[in-house]
Amino acid sequence: DQDPVAQAEILVEGRIAVGVPPHWIVERVTGGPGSRRVQVSSAADADLALHITQSYAPETTLAQAAAVLRRGIAEQDPGVFVDFDPADEVAGRPAVSYREIRAGRVIRWVIVLAGPTRISIGCQSAPDRQDAIREPCEQAVRSAEETGTDARR
Repeated sequence: DQDPVAQAEILVEGRIAVGVPPHWIVERVTGGPGSRRVQVSSAADADLALHITQSYAPETTLAQAAAVLRRGIAEQDPGVFVDFDPADEVAGRPAVSYREIRAGRVIRWVIVLAGPTRISIGCQSAPDRQDAIREPCEQAVRSAEETGTDARR
């Protein structure tokens, strides 16, 4: 068995580095709904994608991040954001998690802290195929780290 992270490509974006599946398509999304993010999509299966965002949030705890997310989710339409867990553990890391339900897709969001940076990883699949994104999702969460880029840039 090979180490899954050894099979990953390391995507460096802004302040962070994240292991993503090799040969997936990297696209920077700067417009439209949602946050500015990097979307990494499977070339073989259009339903599978990782959405990666980052926020410089020095001295923020995971509990504080969870409180902000909970307030934001409460302002949205019922049923879109479900299964909120302020004290989850994903790929061996403390995390905040929830699922976003949209037409034809489900995105499991996992939020972790890496130094002064909050990293959000959305793991997208078709509603009935969530197992297909599990390994790329856990690989991304496990590997996500802050690269130490100067925050004043």
